[in-house]
Amino acid sequence: MNRVKYLTKDLLVKLNSKALRGKLNRSLKNLGKLHSNSWFPVVGKFICDDRIIRCRIALAADENGIDQTAHLDMTIEDFDSLPVTNIS
Repeated sequence: MNRVKYLTKDLLVKLNSKALRGKLNRSLKNLGKLHSNSWFPVVGKFICDDRIIRCRIALAADENGIDQTAHLDMTIEDFDSLPVTNIS
């Protein structure tokens, strides 16, 4: 079984605000359009420096069915504390 980190909309908004306040390089816009009860999985990541990790987050499919993703920078501590779910 694989484990996947994810963000709820509330957590995504919170960490995005933190990225904006911290003037990190990647943050998101138009989060109000996202569904409140959805989970947004982290589908990729890499460490930018000794304290920041850049996450690629799956948001939703567009009207053509093409998956949309975005990048969000966060501290390594925030990344480590993200919730996790098991997938098969």
